[in-house]
Amino acid sequence: RERDASGVFRGVGRDAGAATPGTLKRVVFAHRHGARTPTSNTDGACDQLGCGTLTEQGALMLKSLGEAFRTRYGSILPSSYHARHVKTVSDGSARVIQSASAFLTGLYAYNASYQVYPAVETDATMLMDPLSLGTFKLHIVGVVEKAIVNVSDEILDRIVNRSDIVAVGKEMKLNDLECDVVPQVCLAKEIDFLEAMKAEGRLSQFPLGERLLPKLTDARRVFYGQLYGGYDLTHNTTFLQDAGWPGNQLFTAMLDSAKNGPALTEYSGHDTSLIPLYGAMGNFTWAYPDFATAVIFEVHEGTSETKDGSDLFVKIRVGTCDQYPGTHPYTITEYVASCMS
Repeated sequence: RERDASGVFRGVGRDAGAATPGTLKRVVFAHRHGARTPTSNTDGACDQLGCGTLTEQGALMLKSLGEAFRTRYGSILPSSYHARHVKTVSDGSARVIQSASAFLTGLYAYNASYQVYPAVETDATMLMDPLSLGTFKLHIVGVVEKAIVNVSDEILDRIVNRSDIVAVGKEMKLNDLECDVVPQVCLAKEIDFLEAMKAEGRLSQFPLGERLLPKLTDARRVFYGQLYGGYDLTHNTTFLQDAGWPGNQLFTAMLDSAKNGPALTEYSGHDTSLIPLYGAMGNFTWAYPDFATAVIFEVHEGTSETKDGSDLFVKIRVGTCDQYPGTHPYTITEYVASCMS
């Protein structure tokens, strides 16, 4: 990856050719928390379980992630847990901390009785989550308002009918007026609720929502793509590019952690941790990540033509898991190779 004169990353290359496959040295990754209850009350789930609470399925997702990492990266990990070798960081929300703890439990599943929860560091400003940064919070309020106004007509008309959004809202017993007047807000609540029901195996109770969920998610994906520096669908030009900088900051922070961190560094966060990172890598097709989705930076050491005869480089991978109830098998696939300076 290269920066332009303004310091922004441009484009993604598959292989810069400087380094050949070598020895895995370190891994740093960011992931979304596991499945949770809805964050807005619809069918009473919040009353029963609490809003946005990590569910049993959500914990299983992160345990599966930990097990997959143990299998894949066991060669660089100590046989027993030590914070010097495995660093876990989250923001202050309970479901994110619990997700990090579930990951550690999976990573060292052979000793599940080990108390891992206190090992999770919490940081209210969490570098890996730009929406936690105070300066960006002040900026994002106006950006979001402008983006909602700008993209509502464009996206909702091209991808999903507003009448469908209203109908799904009625099926879920959302506020009718809100769905009619502010469809983007209604859309967000619908996706939030339906993905939680999907993870709990209850999605079939909302047949219209189940049928339209792919379209609703696609509309939300494009909205986030524009919000974080994507493209204006009408004029095919960059839109709100000034809001795209958090992704570049994220990418740089991940590289810095990969260069200088311990054997494994984990950042447990939200969708807002991953969306700007996808954008910084030039890909908005993943701009609304599933629960427990991860972006993984693998640091390798290989040989090259440099004067010292060695080179460090990063392979970037994406991890995903099944969103339905069950064992939640975790899959890690290569996304792109990126050289390190």
